[in-house]
Formats: sequence, C-alpha cells, structure tokens
Amino acid sequence: MTGNLHQETSQPGVTPKSPRRSARPAARKLGVWAVFDQGLFTSTNFLTALLIGRVSGPSELGAYALAFSIIMLMICLMRAVLISPFVVVRGQLEEDQLGSMRASMLLATLLLGAISALVALVVASSGATLLALVMALALPAGLLRDFGRRLSIAELNLRTAITLDAMIAAVQLSLVGGLALAGQLTAVHALLSCSVTWLTVSLGGLVFSRLRYRLVPRNIAADLFRLWPVGRWVGMSQLLSTAQAFVMPWIMAIAHSLELAGIYAACWTIVQIASPAVEGLGNLLGPALARSAAEQAWRDFGRQVRVTALVFGVLMGGMTLAVTLAGSGVLSLLYGEPYAEYYPVLLLLMLAASVISLGIPASKALTQFGHAAANFWITLAGLTVSSVLALTFLLAVGVTGAAWGLIVGGCVTTVTRWALFRRHELSVMTSPARQHSATASAAPRVAPAKGGAT
Repeated sequence: MTGNLHQETSQPGVTPKSPRRSARPAARKLGVWAVFDQGLFTSTNFLTALLIGRVSGPSELGAYALAFSIIMLMICLMRAVLISPFVVVRGQLEEDQLGSMRASMLLATLLLGAISALVALVVASSGATLLALVMALALPAGLLRDFGRRLSIAELNLRTAITLDAMIAAVQLSLVGGLALAGQLTAVHALLSCSVTWLTVSLGGLVFSRLRYRLVPRNIAADLFRLWPVGRWVGMSQLLSTAQAFVMPWIMAIAHSLELAGIYAACWTIVQIASPAVEGLGNLLGPALARSAAEQAWRDFGRQVRVTALVFGVLMGGMTLAVTLAGSGVLSLLYGEPYAEYYPVLLLLMLAASVISLGIPASKALTQFGHAAANFWITLAGLTVSSVLALTFLLAVGVTGAAWGLIVGGCVTTVTRWALFRRHELSVMTSPARQHSATASAAPRVAPAKGGAT
C-alpha cells in the first residue's frame, strides 16, 4: 500500500493537486448558495415590511419595526451564545458528541424562547397593546426558526437552510399578501402570520432532521459550558452590534413619534437589500477562518479577511452608487410619495451600513484570535457613541442627525477592530512558533526507501 501511494504521488512530470487549491471551487459554490439563502431570508423580511409600509402607512410599519427589532435582538443573542461558539468548537468534536451538542443547543434555544414568551405575557397582562401578546408567540417561533437555519449554515448544510427559508418565504408572503388584499394588514396581523409560519415550518424541519440530535441529559451542562468561554463575549458583542442598527427606531419612537420610526425602518429595509451578499459571505467566513487557524495557515487567514472586506466594500459601494443615481424615486416607488422627502436619510444609512460592513471581517478574525472580550468593548464603545450622538442630533436637526450618529459609531468600531486585528496578525506572523513551522515546512522531505515502512 505504501509503495503504491508513494508511486502515485511521485510520478515524474505530474504535480499533485493541492487540497487547498482543489477546495476553492467548492468554497466558491458554497458562497453562492450562502448568498442565495440569505437573499431568501432578507427578501422575505423586506417584502413583508414593504407591504405593511405601503398598505398600512408609516405608523403601522413603525410598530412592526419595533417588534421585529426585539425578535432580532433575541435571535442575535441565540446566534452568538450558541451558534458562533459552535462554529469554533465543532472541529474538536466527534460525531456522537456533535449529536449531543446539537440537542443541548436546541434545549437552550427552547428555554430562551420560553423565558422570552413569559416576559411578553407579563408585559401584555399589564395593559400593553395586543402586539405584546402576539410577541409571546413570535419570540419563541423566531428563535426556533433561526436556530434551524443557522445550525444548518454552520455545518455547511445549505440545502436544508435553503429549503426551510424557501418554505417560510412562500407561506409567509402568501399570508401577508392575502391580508393586504383583504384590507386587514396591520402590524399585529402581520406578526401573527409570520409567527405561525415560522413555528410550523421549524417544527417540521426538526421532525425531518431528528436523527441528527442525540439527547444525553448528563451532557447538557457540559456541552453548554463548553460554548460559554467563547459565547459569553461573542454573544454580548453581537447583541450590541445588532442593537447598533435596531436601537435607532426605539430612539425615534421615544424621542419623536412612531411615524418617524416607520420612516426610518422603511429606509433601513432598502439598505438591507445588500445584506444577503454581506451576511451570506460573512456566515461562511467564520468556519473558513476557524479552519485556517486550526491549520496555523496565517497567510491564508489574513488573505481571507482582507478579500472579504474588499468584496463587502465593492458591494456596499455599488449599492450606494445605485441609490444615488436612482434619487428619491426609489423611496416613492417602493413605499409611496410621503416617504420621498426622506431620501437624504436613505443615503446616510447606506454610508453607515458600508462603514459597519467593513468591520465585520476584522471582528470575526478577532474572535478566532481569542479576543472576543476586546471585540465586545469595541462594539460597546461604538454603540455608546452612535446612540448618544443619534439622540443629540435627532433633537437638534431631525432624523438625518440620527443617521450621522450611526455613521460616527460605525467608524469607531471599524477602525478600532482593524487596528487591533493588524496588531495581532503581525504578532502571530512573527512568533517563533510560526517561524519554526515555516522552516520545517520548507525543509526537503526524504522519501522512504522502496518497500520500507512509512
């Protein structure tokens, strides 16, 4: 066997294929499917908000945006505490351990959903709006829906993620569209339709993939504590990153009006048109960086971070240019004439999203370097700056001021993340262990004698 293997890999004139090079077409294919899946997810949310804003007006869209922001914050917490750490530790687990880990993560998601529903019921019982009561169903349904798709993406099982998102898109848009045609589309009805769709499809997906889960009660605590060292900082950091975008409608609703929150939400949904490519590629960057770090392939690690940032810059820059050329007509075409006067807000939010997206690759790299805590403090500083400036400028000059606050906060986080990433990249590239590894890999290998042991 060793003789045949040696013979196959040492034929004169034949250059053996590099595993890394042969994996690139597969990685590009995964990237395309990841972008497609994120496109399904984003377009479903976008079309739902579009129907609400156009049929029911800015106030109903504002109410829906506030409710959806709470759901997204809880989803982001689940992703960061469970899914993101799972991406880091997955390569260290055997198949039976993976089954146990999946089941433990599912139980944690269900527990988080139950606690969220209980809080929503308490708020609803205190005399709050009917929307708070619907949130008791929407929160656990949204968490369960996102757990299924994110776990599939983390394991590069994109076929399952696309199937789930396609089914949800078909059912959700049919229900919301039917309500719009019947003249019954409100924030409450739309959120209720979404919740029923998410819960039904997600439960069906769990039944279909039940063999991938292996519940071992004695392992639950150990599985979750294994994720905690990474998840505690990543979770808070990603929660703050999400809050940086979703806190703005709350600032406007509290400091000004629900209608202004709806205007802001309408502009933000247009900005999110570019998010399928950004989030789809970002979802694949984490596992790719984890693999490069495990192999100590630091040059590939840095190249992946920079190439991804370059792609994000081109995508968001092209989107900003397209919105600039389209003018205020893009808002009036999608949402109606009352929204057209807020075209400057749309342009500023496009710029803010571009700045924030450039920091995503550096953020994921810092997590792989083991600096999730530093990433959290950077994100907290950016959120504090953007929130304080947004509130101050909102009271002074209106909604455009809030957008400027988001830009400044995004600059703080992005520039600091890249500076810290560059410092640690230089550290690992010049470390003695790295130099010894490079020397060992460059040394000539002596082929074993024919017929000898290998």
